[in-house]
Amino acid sequence: MSLNETEIATWAKEHQASFEIAPLIEMHAGQKVQVGFEINLFAELPAGAAAGAEREQAVMGLWERLRTVAERLLPPEATKARLDVAPFRAAARLRPRTRWKPR
Repeated sequence: MSLNETEIATWAKEHQASFEIAPLIEMHAGQKVQVGFEINLFAELPAGAAAGAEREQAVMGLWERLRTVAERLLPPEATKARLDVAPFRAAARLRPRTRWKPR
């Protein structure tokens, strides 16, 4: 799915999309070394998505859209960087940004 920046911005606003970035640290020769970043993307389910197949379909739609956004983070010509997308994990998240409260 190819989206332009305006479409992504509109979708992000509609779904209260947000992100968190943290350093990716590995141990090399007994030293902690930052080797990249971990980026977590979040989006809210549409209000009124009924439990069951409708909600599952909505969740998978969010996952696919977030994956599309993540894949746009690296330019196609990137040769020294890579993007690994973790497997899907459905979860409700409470975050500092929302003062640990559901929205």
